[in-house]
Parts: sequence; structure tokens; C-alpha cells
Amino acid sequence: MEGPLQTSVDVCHENGQWMSRLPEKLWDTPLYNLALPGSHDTMTYCLDKNSAVSGNESKLVKFLNKCIPCIVHPVIMKWSTTQVLTVTEQLEAGARYLDFRIAHKANDPSLNLYFVHMVYTTVTVQDVLWEVLKWLETHPQEVIILACRNFDGLTRRLHRHLIARIKEIFHYKLCPRNVVPTLRSMWQHGHQVIVSYEDDLEVEKHRELWPAIPYWWGNKTATRALIQYLERMKRRGRPVVIHKGHEDDQRAGAPLLRGQTEGVGAVQSAEEKALRVCMNKERLSYIDILIGAKCSLQNTDFLLYLWGFNSHSNPFVQTSGSSIWRA
Repeated sequence: MEGPLQTSVDVCHENGQWMSRLPEKLWDTPLYNLALPGSHDTMTYCLDKNSAVSGNESKLVKFLNKCIPCIVHPVIMKWSTTQVLTVTEQLEAGARYLDFRIAHKANDPSLNLYFVHMVYTTVTVQDVLWEVLKWLETHPQEVIILACRNFDGLTRRLHRHLIARIKEIFHYKLCPRNVVPTLRSMWQHGHQVIVSYEDDLEVEKHRELWPAIPYWWGNKTATRALIQYLERMKRRGRPVVIHKGHEDDQRAGAPLLRGQTEGVGAVQSAEEKALRVCMNKERLSYIDILIGAKCSLQNTDFLLYLWGFNSHSNPFVQTSGSSIWRA
């Protein structure tokens, strides 16, 4: 299946195999101690310009969009679009964390699920999962995180439907949460996909699902303010998270930090230069970085960070601002 949207952006295809080229000394490092670039609101490159505003939005936004759509709707579309590359192109550019915000359209009798960021996408979740699988099959040593979240309008029936499709499509490629994932162990078992699922009830039922990655939002438009926020959060260290139902299971992690400035500027330290895979503002519009190791950011226009949990149950945490793993 081809990507639903073709772009003229020149993707650096050499980043498509970057995990397989990592030095052997990193193969046994838990993934939550590696840096993974990812994309923020991954699927917003194919938002439907004719879509209604999602059910999660405020009554005021819906009212204004209904009364003066010629003014409000273009603003919504511009604000909501954070990516221009297709999901396949993002993976080729080096993204290994996909931010999937999933929704069911109001009054839709079908089981079709879409992605959402104020408005819905033109493509369904199932079609995109098949597209991701096709890419994985040609990149057997690359590992990705699918962060399934939001779940706007999903009932228990729709959750069951979505999880069944995830299992059907990725099957043995799904990494169970009772392991400490490393590149070597995942390669040995044929695992390529870690699914972070933002619904505790469903996570408890399925060993293929990992707990949701906590999300800290920097909510800064100025680079300096964002860096200050990230440095302040970094000094606090990884938060301790108690997973519901497992009081003794304490996981240290760091959230996915998000700022609001477009593009990514120069990264200074030698350690951070290694993280520059797919951090070119011409390739990915909004970047999330999952970070599990210490990192100090300088001259960074926009970064999202994820720090991993030190635990068997969920080694990943999300933040909106800075970290060593993800996009």
C-alpha cells in the first residue's frame, strides 16, 4: 500500500536503517536509555479539509466554525497541520516514535477509525497500520514505538476492534511488556513494534500493550523559554510512576516534553550531535525526541522528549519539550 499523500520533500533515505547501524556496544542497552526521534501528531499531513471539527473540541470552536467557516476553518487547518511527510517518509527520515491520536467520528455507524487533531484525517487507522507493516518488513532491524492515544469517541467495542486489528497486522512483531527491550533481544525474537496504549483497562487485558507514555507539555513559543523549561524539568530527574494495580511496580521515567516552535536548530554537544537523525527542519515539521539519558539542549528551536521508565512494565514516558528517545 502506498502512502496516502505524496510530497515533493526530499527525504534522506540513509536514515531509514539507522538503528541497524548502531555500534554493537548499544545493542544490549535498554531502549529507554537510547535517544529515539519521532514525529508529533504524525498523521496531520492528511487532514480532511472537508472534515467537521472533532467531538473533543470546545463548543465555542464548533460554534465559530459553523457560523463563519470561511474564516475559522482555514485557521484550524493551518494550526492543526504539523507534518508534511507521509508516515512512510517519516520512517525513512529516521522517526521511530509515531504519535497516533485516534478517533471515531460522531454518528458514524461503521467501525472505521481515523486520526485526529481538531479535524479528522482522510485515511483510516487500519490502512496506515498496514502501511507501517509494509515498511517494517523491508527494514527488519528497525524498531518503532506506536503511541496510541486520545481515543476521541472510542467505546469499549471500538477499543476491542482497534486492538484486534493491531494484533492481526503486527502479530509476532509486537514486543510484550514483560521484557526489558533491547535491540539485540528484539532482533532475536523478531519484535519491531512497541505499542503504548492510553487506556489502563485495555492494557491490563493485553500483554502486547504497554502503559501510556506520560505527556508533559512545555507550551512555549520562544526558544529560550522552552530550553529553560526543559532544563528545569531535566534537573528534577525521571518521575516515579505507580502503575494502577501494581503498587510495588515503581517506574522512573521522564515525560514527553513539547514546545511550540517549528524546526530544529543546531545541537551543540557531541552526544547530542548523534541525535540529529531526522532533526532537519526540511524533513520533519515537528519533532519529538524520546530521551533516556542525560541531555542538555542548546539552540534548539523545537524538540519533544520522551524519557523511558526503568521497569519491565513500561520503560517509556512522554513529555513535551526534551528527552533522549522519540519524535
